[in-house]
Amino acid sequence: MKKISVSLIFALNLFLVNQLAWAGGCPSCTPAVDPGCTSLLGTVCTDPAPAATAGTPYSASINFQLSPGIDTSILGFQLSIPTLVAEIDTVTGLPDGLTWECGNDSCLYHPNDSVLSSQYGCLRICGTPCGPSDTLTISMVVSYTLSVPPIIPGLPPTVTLPNTMTFTMVLVSTTPDLEISSASDFLCPSPPGNTLDLTATAGFVSYLWSDSSTGTMITVSSAGTYSVTATDNLGCLQTESKEIQVLGAVVSSDTTICANTITQLTAEGGDNFAWSPSANLSSPSEQNPVIIGIQNTTTYTVTVSNNDCSSTASVTVTVDNAGCSSTCGSCTASTTGCSGNQPSPCGTLPDIQAGVNYDESLTFYFPQTVALASVLPFPLPIQLPGVPEFVNIKSVIITSIDNLPPGFEWECDQLGNDCRYFPALYPSVTQYGCVRFCGNTCGNGGPETIDLNMATVIDLDLPQNIINLIDSVAGGFDGTVDYDIAFTVNVTFTGDLEITPPGPITITQGQSVTLTATSGFTGYTWSNGATGSSITVNTSGTYTVQANDGTCDQTASVQVTVVTGIDDVDVMESTLSIYPNPTSGSCEIAFELLNASELTVEMFSLEGQRVLSVKKGGSFGRNTYTLDLHALPKGAYFIKVSTEYGSVNRRIALY
Repeated sequence: MKKISVSLIFALNLFLVNQLAWAGGCPSCTPAVDPGCTSLLGTVCTDPAPAATAGTPYSASINFQLSPGIDTSILGFQLSIPTLVAEIDTVTGLPDGLTWECGNDSCLYHPNDSVLSSQYGCLRICGTPCGPSDTLTISMVVSYTLSVPPIIPGLPPTVTLPNTMTFTMVLVSTTPDLEISSASDFLCPSPPGNTLDLTATAGFVSYLWSDSSTGTMITVSSAGTYSVTATDNLGCLQTESKEIQVLGAVVSSDTTICANTITQLTAEGGDNFAWSPSANLSSPSEQNPVIIGIQNTTTYTVTVSNNDCSSTASVTVTVDNAGCSSTCGSCTASTTGCSGNQPSPCGTLPDIQAGVNYDESLTFYFPQTVALASVLPFPLPIQLPGVPEFVNIKSVIITSIDNLPPGFEWECDQLGNDCRYFPALYPSVTQYGCVRFCGNTCGNGGPETIDLNMATVIDLDLPQNIINLIDSVAGGFDGTVDYDIAFTVNVTFTGDLEITPPGPITITQGQSVTLTATSGFTGYTWSNGATGSSITVNTSGTYTVQANDGTCDQTASVQVTVVTGIDDVDVMESTLSIYPNPTSGSCEIAFELLNASELTVEMFSLEGQRVLSVKKGGSFGRNTYTLDLHALPKGAYFIKVSTEYGSVNRRIALY
C-alpha cells in the first residue's frame, strides 16, 4: 500500500523548519569507537532505532559494525580475504517522511584503514514520519569489495559481496491504517448486474476518491481500479486502491497427464470456489487444488461466486499413459513410523527372495521444514546474518537409487512428473512419496543385506539474498542441495552351490582328485563337459560347475594344480627372492606357497654346514620373512626353504 508522506502545505512548513534545524540534510553523526557489537559480515549496533512519533521531527544516528575481512578457517581451510571498501547501497523500510544519509559524504568505509575510517560506520536518519503505528524492519544493504589472494589463475583481484543488515524502528501514531473494504471484489455480470459499496477506514480528517467523491464511501457499478487518498489530523496522507472485476469463472487449460501424476488445477474470477467431482482433489473448496492419484480422464467443474451471483467453468484432465511406461505395479503408501525434520524412509522393504518376482513399495517422508545445517554439504558459520536455523522445503526430486540387485528397477508413483514432491506447497497430499521396486535377481551366497542409497535434490525455500550470502561464503550454492537417504533390503537364496574339497587343490603327477558339487540342485554341467554331481580329474585347471536351484542358475569353481617335481612341489621356484643380495647383515626372503603349511628356513655354508634354522608358519599365496644375519661371518651361503612337499634353494652373499 503506497502512503504519501505529507500534504503540500504541511510539507512546505516542515521543509522550512527542517532547513532551519539542519541545513543541507540530516545532522552529522560520529561512529562509536567500539559500540560492543560484532558479527562475521557486520551488523547494526543500534537495534532498535529510537522510536519515532508521527508528525514529530525525527533525527537519529544508527551505528553499525563492518567486516574487516573474511577468515575462511571456519570452513576448514585457512585463507584471509581483507575488505578494501564497504559501501552503503540502499536503505529500505523507513516510514514515509523519513530519509537517510551516510555518515560520510561518499558512503564509503575502509575497515582496514584506520586513517580513513574505523571498523564502524554511522547512518543518519531524519525527517517527519507519517503513517499508522507499526514496528518497521529497516534493511541496509552494504557491498563489500574484497581483495582476493592470487591463488587461482584467472580469478579477478577483487570481488563484491553484498550483505543485508537489518534493524527495527517503532512508529507511534494516532493515525489508523487506511484500507478499502467491500462485500466482494466482484460485480455480477449484466444481467442481472449489481453494485458494490467501497468503504474507507474511518478516523481521517478528509477523503478524496478517484471519482472526486469526498465521503468515506462510494458506490460502484462497473469494473475498474478505485483509489482513495485520506488526510489525517497531522496533515499526513495515505493512499489505498482496490480493483473491482466482473465475476466470471476462468480455469486452467485442458491438460494430458500420466496416471498418478501430481498436477494442479487453477481458477479465478470470484470470491468463493467449489470443485466437482471432489475425488482425487486435495480440497474441493480450494481455489487451486492439487490432483493426486487420478487414474482415468476426468472433467472438473468449478463454480465461482460472490454473495449475489455465480459462474462456472470446466477443465478436462486426460489420463494417457502412452510414453509413461511402468515396469512395476501400483504403489501403496504407508506413512507409519516416519516423522521429524529429516527426510527418511517409512518402514523397511520386505526381503527379496532370489529367483522370485518382486514388486513392493516403500514410502518416503519429506518434512515441510528441515534443519538447514543438516542438509547443507558444507559447514555453515552460524554468525551469518539472517540465515535461519530451519527452512521450508519447496520440493524434492528423486534422481537415482543406487546399488539395487541385478535385474531390479525402481519407479516413482508419479509417472511423468520427475519424481517430484512438494511438502511446503501441499503438505496435506505430498508430504510423503512412494517408490516402487520390482524385478528378479539370482546369485550365489546369502542371505545378505544390501545397502541402498536414494539420491535427492532438495529445493529450499530461501530468499535470494540469503542464497547469495551463503554462496559468497561457501561457493556453489543455488538454493538446492543434494541429499542422500540410506536404507537396506535383505536378499535370501534357496541354496549355495559349492564344490568339495574346496580349493586350491595341489596333487602330484599320477594322482587324481574327486570334485563333488552340493546336492539338491538339478542339471549339473561341468566345464569339462561332465553332467553328474561329481567328477574325478588328474590334470591342472580351473573346474567350474553350473547348476539350477529351481529358479536361479548358480556356479562354483575350484583350481587344481598338478606338480611334476619334488623340488618345486610347494615353494613356487619362480617366486622365491632374496633382498638385498648381497647383504651386510639382514635380508628379506619372499615366496609363494601353493598350500598353507609349516615350513623351515635354513642357511648352509658352502661346505654344507648348517648355520641357521628357523621354523615358520606359511599361508597360501605370498609370504615374506626377515632374517637377521649379523652374527654370521662374511662369505657365501645357501638359503633353503622347505615344506612337507619339497624345498627350494638360493645363494646369498654376506659382506
